[in-house]
Amino acid sequence: MVADEATALSEDDYHRLIAGHGYMPRGMAELRRLIADHLTQRGMETQERNILLTSGSQQALHLISECYLNAGDSVLVEDPTYRGALDAFRSAGARLHGVPCEDDGFSTEAMDDSLRLHKPRLVYVLSAVNNPTGRSTSAEKRSMLAHRARDSNVLVLDDQSTASTALAEVPPAPVGSFAPSDRVITVGSLSKDFWGGLRIGWINAAERDIDNLARVKARLDYGTSPLCKLIAARLFPRLEEARRQRREQLSRRLDDMGRLLADRLPEWSWTRPKGGTSIWVTLPRGSGSDFAQIAFRHGVSVLPGSVFSAHGHFEDHVRLTFNYEAAGLNVGVSRLAGAWLEFDRMLSTGRLDNSFL
Repeated sequence: MVADEATALSEDDYHRLIAGHGYMPRGMAELRRLIADHLTQRGMETQERNILLTSGSQQALHLISECYLNAGDSVLVEDPTYRGALDAFRSAGARLHGVPCEDDGFSTEAMDDSLRLHKPRLVYVLSAVNNPTGRSTSAEKRSMLAHRARDSNVLVLDDQSTASTALAEVPPAPVGSFAPSDRVITVGSLSKDFWGGLRIGWINAAERDIDNLARVKARLDYGTSPLCKLIAARLFPRLEEARRQRREQLSRRLDDMGRLLADRLPEWSWTRPKGGTSIWVTLPRGSGSDFAQIAFRHGVSVLPGSVFSAHGHFEDHVRLTFNYEAAGLNVGVSRLAGAWLEFDRMLSTGRLDNSFL
């Protein structure tokens, strides 16, 4: 799709694009309007002036961290959660507090306890599809969080950048759709819909917050490439088509991965995710950090569970990416099986120590 729309741009399109100075700190108005309309269709009350375009969702997280967090501020995060968010909050000097998760998202009791105990400046959730677990936060818990934001002084940051990887036909509604509030900030991205190289992310927030974030962003850059934003605007009418294709592709690849793991690594335990591009595996024994190094020696990359935790939890987990065609998955799982055989042998013989690092 990206190549189609990029090559379809005409000479007139390019002339109109370069007629101005090209600096758009807030982003192209047409694309911000399309994103606002899309969010409105998903139940949020928003407009073009509430949208700031960013260089992907990762820049959005860093902008929000710089704008709203001071050293020592408390931030609540799901445990586990996206490691890029942990990096962004840590770079601002925040104190991170992990909230345990259940099959349908964060523990309500633990969330309320943490809100009272830590009095956080910010609560960060991936409400549509958690990375790395692939879990989805229930509607009841999303509603609860929206009401907590409306009725208290806490900011809720709902990261919707993984929403397009949800395997359900209709992705879960954003937190901001449950109780309209200027205390909910929503982040999103088009990277997983079309192509990561577009670097099109966005922040939806109250207008005064967008003003502040735009000033911070202007110190970093004067906006992402106008050409990328134009291509993204042309792609937007095909968003639902792209998400349908993505959903079908991910479902097929997840099925392939599941069959391979059941056949070659039956000891490993995991639950079918509701979205995302990875599987959250519990190892039957040993450390995920140690196993990741053995796997790397066998030519396959996995991430240990501890890097997704604010407190280094989940050392017995690894995250496996399944977003490859069948042939690549077959090679990858074969290498994993070989790595596990070596790792298990080292565990059983007591040879697993720092000498292999």
